[in-house]
Amino acid sequence: MREPVIGVVDLGSGPFRRYMKNKYLAALRAAGAQPLLLGWAAGPQAAEAAMARCSGLLLPGGADLAPALYGQSPRPKCGKPCPGRDTAEPLLFAAARAQGKPVLGICRGCQLLNAVLGGTLYQDLSELPAAHLRHMDFFGRAKHVHTVTLAPGSRLAACRQQGAGVQGVNSMHHQALHTAAPCLAVAALSEDGVIEALEASAGPFCVGVQWHPEHLFHRDPFALAIFRAFVQAAQLVPAP
Repeated sequence: MREPVIGVVDLGSGPFRRYMKNKYLAALRAAGAQPLLLGWAAGPQAAEAAMARCSGLLLPGGADLAPALYGQSPRPKCGKPCPGRDTAEPLLFAAARAQGKPVLGICRGCQLLNAVLGGTLYQDLSELPAAHLRHMDFFGRAKHVHTVTLAPGSRLAACRQQGAGVQGVNSMHHQALHTAAPCLAVAALSEDGVIEALEASAGPFCVGVQWHPEHLFHRDPFALAIFRAFVQAAQLVPAP
């Protein structure tokens, strides 16, 4: 099978962003893809042209989303957004969907696709009193820090050798999914009730996970299988 070109939204400059960016690129290469960094598209035509070069789109983690993307005003615990990405990523996502190409959203990327499709977020997990697990554990990014339950029949359950059930994940988020967009189904829940993954109910592969499989793929078959499922979906798209 060919190695499809997967567009990855650039995280920007600086040592930390380069470190995080390289994790996504390595995971895609391990899954059999050729990653291509995409700049922050300045308009719909630029986004359409960028996606025309790719067979899939990866929306990575990063800064908090601007609350305006899901119809809210900023609250005190909402972090500083990234205006460039907040403008470009909805355009790239729309272009990928219009071109029938698969999308994988990770952490912020999961929140972004949910917001663009009509869902909402908790601006901070303190807004969800039942959330008692340690959802923000940056230093535990290379290990499982809590579990999620994968929904039967979901794409994510198909990525797990044992199918639906309880799976360990890492966790590095202080915001969380609140209401799922109408066209998305909940694919995973944490034991304290936080939505941890969403996927499109119909159409091309469109999956968002709140955890970071790019930090686990080298030691966790389930994490690598998520990237492989995404890449396999991209292989079905005619080469650009």
